[in-house]
Amino acid sequence: MSWKADIVVGIVLISTFILLIPAVKPLAVPIDVTFVPEKIVFDFTRTITLSGNFVRAHLQVAIPQNTSSQNIYVKQIEGSRHTTQKTFTTFWDWNINHRDSIKIEYSGVSYGRVWEQESSSTLNDIPQKYKEKYLHSEYIRTQDSTKYVIFVDNEEIRTLALKITSQYSTVLDKLKAIHTYIARNYHYEASTRDYIKSAVEVLHSGSGDCDELSFLYVSLARSIGIPAWVVYGLLYDGTTWGYHAWVRTYIPDIGEVDCDVVSDLGQIKFVGFLTKTPYHIEIWADDGNSEHLSEMYTYVDYVGILQISDSYATKTLKQSAKNVAISNPYIIRREYVLAIIGILFLVMYLFSRKAPLFMVPIRGEGTKER
Repeated sequence: MSWKADIVVGIVLISTFILLIPAVKPLAVPIDVTFVPEKIVFDFTRTITLSGNFVRAHLQVAIPQNTSSQNIYVKQIEGSRHTTQKTFTTFWDWNINHRDSIKIEYSGVSYGRVWEQESSSTLNDIPQKYKEKYLHSEYIRTQDSTKYVIFVDNEEIRTLALKITSQYSTVLDKLKAIHTYIARNYHYEASTRDYIKSAVEVLHSGSGDCDELSFLYVSLARSIGIPAWVVYGLLYDGTTWGYHAWVRTYIPDIGEVDCDVVSDLGQIKFVGFLTKTPYHIEIWADDGNSEHLSEMYTYVDYVGILQISDSYATKTLKQSAKNVAISNPYIIRREYVLAIIGILFLVMYLFSRKAPLFMVPIRGEGTKER
């Protein structure tokens, strides 16, 4: 074979690999792996104490329901009797006009889950039903005012979202870019029930609590056409249980997935993306209705002077020996994977020949000058 033939073979090989690009998947190389229990079995109590000089108080508590990732039994063991209301979710209500201490017991099992971080779906693949439900702004209504907390058409949020995600084509990559941006640029700041920051306020301040950071996450996603919503629940932080919120979104060829950006704030590795640990107990997921969202923030309404405390005590918590793995992969793009394979094949071909392309005569012994 002549050197011309070598060039022809090389061109054929390179062309073949270029044509194969759409069929080759990106290569995920795990650079860090974290393990969480596959499930936990729990039993804890919650005590809500009302005191002070109040005329009346109306207390409302949303009760978690059984889902594919949890089985929960809730019962009241102390305090005034509650009434049950079943509307868009289940609430327990108390009407109280004197000092009282209400104790509730939560027991059951919660499961962890990790979704595959591999998807080729784009915005065009998102079903219309999700777009209709979760691609609009949402507000929280109080006795005094109505305040928007999730934004779709805000110029600042949309500009930032496009800046973060424009280089990516898939829904998965765009969501991960949003998750990474918030985790690296914002910090957690505990807030009170008296004031709730909107997504725009979090954008300006650089901080927020779990639901406020979730408002920003959801707003960034919705502003570029990705359905996302806030999930409210309880979280065990290694010491006690407490209120928590995280994000749920939809990736067409994966389904509904969870993202907890608060667990990743300031971290290099991300274990909250496409992960639901068993320490998360879901109470309610936003259904896109602002009035329902508002009711979730209607915890207590009273007349007079009221002091209220809300505390948790863990009785038992057992985790399974079996774990699920959270992998933090480095993604090698498909064209790079093909280029590496193509170069290896070409080098192997050239070195397998008796007279490789790069072998040229060297003047020395056995050669004669004219």
